[in-house]
Amino acid sequence: MFDLKSIAWFIVLLALSACTGKRENSQPVSPTPLKAASDSIGTRVSTTKNKMVDSLLLSLSTAKEDTNKANVLNQLAKFDGWAYGNYEKGLEYAQQAQALSEKLNPLYKKGLADAYNNFGAVAHYQANFPKALRYHLDALKIRQEIGYKFGIADSYNNIGGVYHQLGDYPESLKNHFIALKIREEIGHKQRIGVSYNNIGHLYQLQGNFTEALAYTFKGLEILKEIGEKQHLANSYNNIGNIYKAKGDYPNAIKYLFDALRILEELKDKFGIATSYVYIGNVYMAQSKHSDALQIFLDALKVFEEIGELRGIADSYNNIGAAYLAQRKIPEALSFVNKGLVLAKKIGTLERIKEAYQTLASIDSTRGDFKSAFANYRLYTIYKDSLTNQEKIVKSTQQKMQYDFDKKEAETKLITDAELRKQKLILYFTLSGLLALSYFYYTVKKKNGIIAQQNELNEHTIAILSHDIKEPLLGVKLMLKKLNKDDPFVAQASHSLEGQINSVNGILTNLLKMKKLSLVKKDKNAQADVQAVVKNVLQELNVAIQTKELTIQNDITEGLVLPIAPEKLQIIVHNLLSNAVKYSFPNQKIRIFNEGKGFCIQDFGVGLSPEQRSKLMREVTASQQGTKQERGNGLGLFLVGAMLQGENIKVVFDSPEVGGTVAKVLG
Repeated sequence: MFDLKSIAWFIVLLALSACTGKRENSQPVSPTPLKAASDSIGTRVSTTKNKMVDSLLLSLSTAKEDTNKANVLNQLAKFDGWAYGNYEKGLEYAQQAQALSEKLNPLYKKGLADAYNNFGAVAHYQANFPKALRYHLDALKIRQEIGYKFGIADSYNNIGGVYHQLGDYPESLKNHFIALKIREEIGHKQRIGVSYNNIGHLYQLQGNFTEALAYTFKGLEILKEIGEKQHLANSYNNIGNIYKAKGDYPNAIKYLFDALRILEELKDKFGIATSYVYIGNVYMAQSKHSDALQIFLDALKVFEEIGELRGIADSYNNIGAAYLAQRKIPEALSFVNKGLVLAKKIGTLERIKEAYQTLASIDSTRGDFKSAFANYRLYTIYKDSLTNQEKIVKSTQQKMQYDFDKKEAETKLITDAELRKQKLILYFTLSGLLALSYFYYTVKKKNGIIAQQNELNEHTIAILSHDIKEPLLGVKLMLKKLNKDDPFVAQASHSLEGQINSVNGILTNLLKMKKLSLVKKDKNAQADVQAVVKNVLQELNVAIQTKELTIQNDITEGLVLPIAPEKLQIIVHNLLSNAVKYSFPNQKIRIFNEGKGFCIQDFGVGLSPEQRSKLMREVTASQQGTKQERGNGLGLFLVGAMLQGENIKVVFDSPEVGGTVAKVLG
């Protein structure tokens, strides 16, 4: 029998023998530079953290009631603990609050729920998401029992944060909408504004920039109305980051500096340092590596001043990446290694993962491919250790929800008084329970089959991402090393490297489709066409410039289609890459509105009626491009498969002027 790795390698060899091509990457165009923030951080800002902690310690020493002491201890757990990366101190205070709350008779439930909330926050920042979810669900359960609505909303907000970190954005969005609804019932405008910010950020992560800006600007207006500057600055930061994701760097810089000015006025060092990081990320996207390096150094200085360990670890990695972009390898290596040591010390898996990813890039740049591959392997291990927690998290949530529902059902249906006074009701109750049991086991059996299917799907993804893509990376790194040899070997290795890039492109498309198929379809999904087209044009920038093509993009703002943004991104990428491939040099490609959709028109080789009849229906041999580019014939077939069950369609036409028009219609 063949094992999975043998099968995987066999697929690789088949793909290598069948495919050629080149996947293009591009850098965004840099807007006009804007002046970075001043260097005089130490004299310009101060922090209120120490004053807050001193005030809380004084309150703790003077508190007479144990309930008050528990409340102060929970506040200390946040302000003198996890909020600044001091997890041990945060846990110590929270454990004291828990012990005090459990000692009280009757049990002080609010203090206990707040302690669980603090335990969850520490686990969250240490990237232990199953533990974080357990504690936040414990806190939610207690807060629901005592009817503490303010805390209930915060718990849903925190649960949404856990799913956000796991990349399960629909589940995260669901919990944040629940938090928003409760906060609107309470009428707490500050928290309402924060919820709008969170929802806007999640829409940004899903590529829905129209909804992202709408919700974030709504939060901004609420926070302006109440004059709450701290969260107002967060809104400006969120808007800046949305514009960055859209590629609108001037607007991104404008709103990020608006946030920075407010935080400087508040003398909030943590917020200032965070704004520096956001601004530095925009500079990196614009390839302004010197400006980015300087502002990342500013951020590090502030984080070190306030002792914020997570920020320090992030800054080390950011500085290393900026040095790497300038080809200053020794400096890059020094800072990234410092960040890795600190990330391991404070136990943040996310930052450990990022450090290994940057180290792999550094090693590859300096030609140490063996070390690059080893660090990339470590990066994937830590990445998977984060991703694979999703199944544990969902299992934990289901168990907690079952326990809660069971207790609620028992409270409603079975009481001591009913058991003593109404034997008839007991009889019908028992009969109903038997029927429910039968139904439960029937559903459980069906769910077991579904779970096995999902496990098989996950296993398929694991094969694609590990047993195939990672061996390809190793081969590619070896080929780069061979390029230094004689011309024959160099030519052969270059050809093989192109084939590997093509295989990686196919696997990436398949992997995206497989993951999309596992996500529950959102009937209300909408994609911003203009944003998707801009993203794809950036991805194909090198190929467009190589052929000296002119792109005439006339898509109007506000055009949306009823499909998930991720799916539309794959569809547009395949259509536009074909338009580039089959266009002659120095020609034009038009992108324009058509009814409820849009068109992509090229003036290249065109399609015969026979070719049009087979498009998206079957895998056909791909015709060479106008510069002998080769394909695999799989891209449009995948587009056809993806359109099954969607409310949009793709049709092709060959006009008399020549070329091809691909129409994406709603």
